[in-house]
Amino acid sequence: MANNNNPFNLRYILENNKLSGTNFLDWEMNLQIVLDCERKLYILETDPPKTPDADARAFELTSFKKYEDDARDVKCIIMASMTVELQRLHADMEVRPMIQCLRDLYQGQPQNLGIYIIEVNMSDITSWVMDTGCGSHICTSMQNLHECRQLTEGEIQLKVGNGALVYALDVGTYSLSLPSGLILHLNNCLFVPSMSRNIISVSCLDKAGFSFVVKDKTLSVFRNDIFYASAKMTNSLYVLDMDTTIYNVDVKRNKPNSLNLAYLWHCRLGHINEKRISKLHRSGVLDSFDFQSYDVCKSCLLGKMTKAPFTGHGERASDLLGLIHSDVCGPISTVARGGYSYFVTFTDDLSRYGYVYLMKHK
Repeated sequence: MANNNNPFNLRYILENNKLSGTNFLDWEMNLQIVLDCERKLYILETDPPKTPDADARAFELTSFKKYEDDARDVKCIIMASMTVELQRLHADMEVRPMIQCLRDLYQGQPQNLGIYIIEVNMSDITSWVMDTGCGSHICTSMQNLHECRQLTEGEIQLKVGNGALVYALDVGTYSLSLPSGLILHLNNCLFVPSMSRNIISVSCLDKAGFSFVVKDKTLSVFRNDIFYASAKMTNSLYVLDMDTTIYNVDVKRNKPNSLNLAYLWHCRLGHINEKRISKLHRSGVLDSFDFQSYDVCKSCLLGKMTKAPFTGHGERASDLLGLIHSDVCGPISTVARGGYSYFVTFTDDLSRYGYVYLMKHK
């Protein structure tokens, strides 16, 4: 690794600008600057030397040992300057194949998206894109992926915008928490760590019973007329809005409203009487609507009801000592003089005469 005492250590450039996929060209330039400063750029530019024989001369063994050490340092520098998903994908690769793989993935920038081609050069790895051309849901993290099944190498491969192939590592159900408070379960979601953005397949949601409304550059997602989420158009892509909190999770698709608006305002305004609502309507305080009288409000009737009084009378004893009420209390935290911590009471039902006895034990 590089000497930390070097006052001209440039590795902070890579630490502050990690490779996420969208910044590959800048990242590669910074990497070359760092390696050139540390005299290790030759690791990327030259083929690795052959392993020397056991009886090779000392300088050959020393030269090979230096190459191995420098190659290890370069790999550590590259791995440390990647996102976690890219680290997991390239952990078992050597330096030069790793760089070539990254170039194949990110160096070519597609100008247009084909219907069945997924664009890999996207920003914000945590965002979700509503895609009409992709036939599967795709996630870049396994954090919320459940019921996973590990795929064999090459079992499922995807073609990205620059023509390169990327491979799915796992498949499962992704649980996506939405601002509406609902959870969107993405079945058969592919885990592809090399992708730069998560993708929601519109066709898969359509098969699952979801419907969509596109209006004012916003795509709204519904199921059984219940609003789930919305995606706003950003750079010709519908990006799922994960920031705007929806407080009313029962927001439904617009449809003819059969509710009496006069009764609705009666409930909103603390159940005021109908004459007062009519006056507010005529004065223009309330929104314009066709005022119609409503039936009796059940809530108002319940609120005005009173409980019937109790008419029964309890029976009392007719003779002294005919009925005695008794109770024991204790133990009391403060012990009385003599060590008494309990007391028992006796009360005559007729005369209400009472007597108290102190007790040490129950």
